[in-house]
Amino acid sequence: MKKFTKVFISIIVFLTIVCGVVIAGIVLYDIFAPVNPPQITYGEFPFYVEYEMDGERYIIEDTLICEFTGIVHSLGISKVRTWDKNLKSGNEIMNVLFSEENTPSVLKPKRMNVESQLWIDYGSAGYYMGDSTGRDASFKYRETWKISENGTNTEDTRLNSKELEKHFGIKIIRFEFSKPIKNRFE
Repeated sequence: MKKFTKVFISIIVFLTIVCGVVIAGIVLYDIFAPVNPPQITYGEFPFYVEYEMDGERYIIEDTLICEFTGIVHSLGISKVRTWDKNLKSGNEIMNVLFSEENTPSVLKPKRMNVESQLWIDYGSAGYYMGDSTGRDASFKYRETWKISENGTNTEDTRLNSKELEKHFGIKIIRFEFSKPIKNRFE
């Protein structure tokens, strides 16, 4: 029995060492592996949004400007490309259509929200610059509710045009955004 225990412990120690070496190799690779900058570092992406809310028609027409800002360590072990985005008009990047306080949840009516917001999310700069699958433009609905005396929870939900009309009476007339570019990283 003692021989079996020694063999078993030896196998466990061996596997632990192998796993440690593999993990250390992955971490070292992530730290020292080059992350290439993009070939295209700047892009302009026009968009046009037209919608109707409370009987009024609204138009938002602008250009999303995306620019490469560098390579940084992510979580301290790997490197990622970073991007910045702004609107050519200089307007706020978060276009809030409405914000309400102390209202029932639209998605979970039994819950009372501390705050609710609906806005246009223009998408990620990395998405438009061909760096990631990222996320494209959409309407987002954010609900914040109390979970304790001192704590809150927040949830963001993408909404499609049917949900916008059903929950908020917002009718989308046009929602056009530029397509992402094809970029190279060498």
